[in-house]
Amino acid sequence: MNVNDRIKMLREELGIEQKALAKKLGISTSVMNRIELGTRPIRDEELSKLADIFSVSVDYLLCRTNIRDLQENTLAAHMDDRTKELSEDGLKQLDNFIDFLIAQEKRKR
Repeated sequence: MNVNDRIKMLREELGIEQKALAKKLGISTSVMNRIELGTRPIRDEELSKLADIFSVSVDYLLCRTNIRDLQENTLAAHMDDRTKELSEDGLKQLDNFIDFLIAQEKRKR
């Protein structure tokens, strides 16, 4: 899955038409269609708006993580007071490690 597929999947899950999503983003329907087809890159501001609309992280949209619930992602990174001592890079590494462990657990099942 790539970012374009993920956007289309989330849009369809919410039952939003391309036209309505395009309007929320301030772009034309044809541009929205090209984004979903992968023929037009997504601008940073559009990516941020999409994350807000779908209530997911930008990392989830970019397929960097499979944790879609922002609250779940936040809780995972703050389970222990020791995380307060981590830099932003350290928190990202922790998040990636948690994703790795989750994937391992899923493979065991």
